[in-house]
Amino acid sequence: MKRRVAITGIGVISPIESGSGLDAFWQGLISGKNAITEVSSFSTDGFDTHVAGSIKGLAAKDGARWLDIVEFAFNTAVKDARIDASAINGINLGT
Repeated sequence: MKRRVAITGIGVISPIESGSGLDAFWQGLISGKNAITEVSSFSTDGFDTHVAGSIKGLAAKDGARWLDIVEFAFNTAVKDARIDASAINGINLGT
């Protein structure tokens, strides 16, 4: 039997204040912060653009996969919703 889950919190993955919390992200967003910068973590030779919005902290993690990023957002949403993580054990994100 599958259970439906609704997380009533917010988890944001964004180059704007990523990893600094929801309030910092929101303040950066409404203040018009521009998080697009010159790419410095790899060579952009051969690409049409040399700028991007990097997700600091997560992007630097060795072997980071999309699922790692989704899991980070999920955990942030659970924390924001003030849900006891032990109450949602058994939820499989596909790992």
